Amino acid sequence: RTALLPMMGCSTSTDEWWCVWLKPSACDEADIAADCASTCCRAAAVNATLDSLADDLLSVSVALNTAWKLLCGVLVMLMQLGFAMLEAGTVREHNVIATYAKNIIDVILGTLIAALWGYSVAYGGTWPLAWDEDTTAEDHYSFFVFLAFQSTCATIVSGAMAERTAVGSYLVLSCTVSGLLYPLAVQFAYSSRGFLHNLEPSFVDFAGSGVVHALGGCAALVGAVAAGPRTGRFDPKTVADFSPHNVPQVLSGTMLLWVAWFAFNMGSGGGPLAGRGGAATAAGAATATALSSACAGVVGGLLAPALRRDTASRSASARRLLSRCCAAGGRSGERLLLSPPSFDLLAFANGILGGLVGITAGCASIDLGLAAAVGVVSGVVFSSASEATSRWGVDDVVDAFAVHGACGVWGLLAVGLFDRGGGLLPTGSGRLLGSQALGALVLAALGCGGAAAAAGTLRWLGVLRVSREQEESGLDSEFGLKAYSRNTDVLQRCRTVSALLSENGFSALDLFDALVSLRGVVYRTFTPQAADHKLEGEVKGRRSGIRILVSQLAREGTLSWCSGQGHPAAPLVRLARRAGRPAAPRLPEPPQGGRGRRGAHLRRYGAPAAREPALPRVGRAGAEGRGGGAEGQAAGLGLARLDESQGASHSARRGREQLQTTPSVLSATRDCRG
Repeated sequence: RTALLPMMGCSTSTDEWWCVWLKPSACDEADIAADCASTCCRAAAVNATLDSLADDLLSVSVALNTAWKLLCGVLVMLMQLGFAMLEAGTVREHNVIATYAKNIIDVILGTLIAALWGYSVAYGGTWPLAWDEDTTAEDHYSFFVFLAFQSTCATIVSGAMAERTAVGSYLVLSCTVSGLLYPLAVQFAYSSRGFLHNLEPSFVDFAGSGVVHALGGCAALVGAVAAGPRTGRFDPKTVADFSPHNVPQVLSGTMLLWVAWFAFNMGSGGGPLAGRGGAATAAGAATATALSSACAGVVGGLLAPALRRDTASRSASARRLLSRCCAAGGRSGERLLLSPPSFDLLAFANGILGGLVGITAGCASIDLGLAAAVGVVSGVVFSSASEATSRWGVDDVVDAFAVHGACGVWGLLAVGLFDRGGGLLPTGSGRLLGSQALGALVLAALGCGGAAAAAGTLRWLGVLRVSREQEESGLDSEFGLKAYSRNTDVLQRCRTVSALLSENGFSALDLFDALVSLRGVVYRTFTPQAADHKLEGEVKGRRSGIRILVSQLAREGTLSWCSGQGHPAAPLVRLARRAGRPAAPRLPEPPQGGRGRRGAHLRRYGAPAAREPALPRVGRAGAEGRGGGAEGQAAGLGLARLDESQGASHSARRGREQLQTTPSVLSATRDCRG
């Protein structure tokens, strides 16, 4: 206004100054109607115009800030889809529908609980269901953002307890987190009556590293401990069955969470038009979030394989299995498979999320260089916590505690160390670090205590976990749906074979090793003395799978010969018959043998079937296993197609007798476990 007066030709005398600044109403309506040209009247008109412009600017500012907050809230709600995709890709294929259903249930229950009492417990004030047209836009978007963050906190528990928690019990846990734990945490940290907010200096959690993630991660850890590990999760024979069934879906969920997390952090401020620093705060939060997550992802992907104690053994088993499956691919494929992985892609994805969690509390108050340090430490914290939970036997399906719980606590402490206004490193004062440590302890205790009370009660009642049969069939059966209907028959056969192997004490790798060993015996060439009696189809055998091998063994009578009571190969025969594979008809039991070595073997394994085709005539050196015994085993065994013009029945009996008395053959058969 002072600048406008000279432009209007007004002087700055005392009377005019008084008229302009203190008594703009000194001009009556008659003077204004008469188009009075006095300085006082002109100043009053300027006042009215500027007041109108200020009101318009305020309305535009409120509208833009409201749109900003609502857009960020919608993107935060989209994080539910990201969590659902990540969890659904991590679990096994018969639990995908249940995973998506639980995430939808989190949003539904969270909305109802927030409207009924959650928001009122957190901030006080009137009941949201009693709001009318006089309610401000700020109240509405505050409720919506509260709902979005609450749903994120609740869904963290779902991932840790996946695949074995009953749906009804999970509803109780979700209500506990949404209706009790999260509202109390918000009241402690953000409400004017919260004791963490009233600390000196005040507890700082800009976007929810502690209130959302540390709380949910600690509750997830307690829930996973109470539910116990999935059946066979830490059994070396079946641990490979729990690998993520859809890695691209896991990575897609990670990317979706990464994008939505920018809204999670930027939208926690007042908006780009909220004061002079609103835009700078939002932009700084975005850059700090991007830098921290990138550093944490690299560190997590490189460090996790180094910390995993059984990486070497599992990699060796997997490479051995894959190299045998890809034997037709030549030596180049074997060399590719023999190189151990030095970068864990799934740990890389979780490391990104850990970096996002770690910077969430201080994204608006930590400089970029220190934000990178927060990301590096977040990667280390995630990898260490993930390995620790695995060593302790905690079956955390999606590493919820390592990503959200451990990195969330670190994020709170990072504010006390690196905050530009009160952190230990920038200012040398440790008071803020003390407030942050107290807040982290309170929120972790709240999450662990509340989850322990709810999960412990459900476990005591015996309703927390589903039955073993339902766990094996998958939680999707509770909804009567199947995620992959086209592959249902194949998956059902895989589960049937897996259950059959488990009943007999085998793993899939044991079966594969046994079949590959038998194939090597059946299709291996003979000793040089019997080189003319090579088995037919040696080259074709390299392309044969398990079905072809078992069928061929059945046609040749091998399965009947090996099905004697107590024979090491008998379990394989039973497995082939139960799985519906063709097998030779069961032959009558032969007479028991007499005394001596041959008689003892006949009493143990039974006599060979009558009228079997003759075996080829082989040399004694080949039967005894010249060159390590492998070729001698093949010569004595003679389980493939035979040239009936070669040898006689006496040679067949002699060859089988030599095989049965060869210690190396018996040892190899026991190693294959049938």
